[in-house]
Amino acid sequence: MNLICAKCDSTNVAGRLRVTGTGVDRFGFTVPLSIVTHDEPDALLFKKPQAHQIHARVCRDCGHTELYVDTPETLRTAQH
Repeated sequence: MNLICAKCDSTNVAGRLRVTGTGVDRFGFTVPLSIVTHDEPDALLFKKPQAHQIHARVCRDCGHTELYVDTPETLRTAQH
């Protein structure tokens, strides 16, 4: 699949790059940036969080960067 930059139309695009947060977990590893939804968003406790890891595509020519989730169909409709 050829990726095309949305800004400059270049095909020199690096895809599926891991995006990490600024924090580390308790073992010292970088924390991947993710979107979190909840199966039970209105619950006071036990909201059943679901994490969806974010990846990036970066144009090697102009630097334009896009973030995306691999499986958007798994995102819940309620996103509290």
